[in-house]
Amino acid sequence: MTKKASIGNIIMLVVLVLVGVIVLAVALIPKPAATDTSSTNATGVVTKDNRPVAGAAVSVECTGISKHDITDARGSYLIGFMANECPVGSKVKIIASSEGRYIETSNTVDKLTTRLNIVKGDISL
Repeated sequence: MTKKASIGNIIMLVVLVLVGVIVLAVALIPKPAATDTSSTNATGVVTKDNRPVAGAAVSVECTGISKHDITDARGSYLIGFMANECPVGSKVKIIASSEGRYIETSNTVDKLTTRLNIVKGDISL
């Protein structure tokens, strides 16, 4: 074996060892914990005299966190929470107001799917 071939073999061996070390190091890097991407949605319809109320202010409170929405033309509202903000079994207070009228109701968060919890709150003003 010539001196050039011997140096080439050593370089190739060093490169292979370095590649192996890099692959091993990447494999050993801890993976981040999976984040909980599930959510809780509070949804319902605000009505007056069995008709939808558009533009009603809706406030939903869960575990001390309040979020707000305005009903659409069908009287519907949808307010989202992260599941850790409003977990299954939590008591939820829902308040709707429109044209000087105010009503409050409550419900409990139910599990709908593995990624979505739901609380339903239809309100009649």
